[in-house]
Amino acid sequence: MYCSPKCQKKDWSIHKVLCQPMANLIKPTEPSYRALFLPADGTGPTLVWLEKSKYGEEGQFEPYLEAEDSCFGLATTFQNQRRSRMFHYKILSINHPPVKPSALSDMPVNKSIEKLTCTIVAKSWRGSFMIISKRLPLSLGSLAEPIDFTLHDFKDLVDVLEHTAA
Repeated sequence: MYCSPKCQKKDWSIHKVLCQPMANLIKPTEPSYRALFLPADGTGPTLVWLEKSKYGEEGQFEPYLEAEDSCFGLATTFQNQRRSRMFHYKILSINHPPVKPSALSDMPVNKSIEKLTCTIVAKSWRGSFMIISKRLPLSLGSLAEPIDFTLHDFKDLVDVLEHTAA
């Protein structure tokens, strides 16, 4: 739902990137969730299916993000600060393989993020990323469980990337 035709037209450039790929994506038979892969080489963004049984385990993002150690949530957000609103019952988790801070500047600028935003924003995001949506736990002590990444999440993610780099 948009507040005006002007806002709808402005969001089309982001929406069209994943609209058709999402419509053509076939869900696997095993329990899984849809995530967004942002490879550093610019061949994305790409929607992927990840197995729920591997969630939280080492290698959960293979073959997309390979690392000797498990990946970690580089950033987790509960809100879209650009649009001044909280996410309802979910969080976005931006995951990246572990990297020593000294080696981060040697990693390539993420060309997939550059395609979505601009060169200045992309310079803040190096290497490849896996983005997952998680449902907030209903009780204390419970873990947030992964849920399918949506077009709405995509729009929020682009805002988060741009706002974080600003």
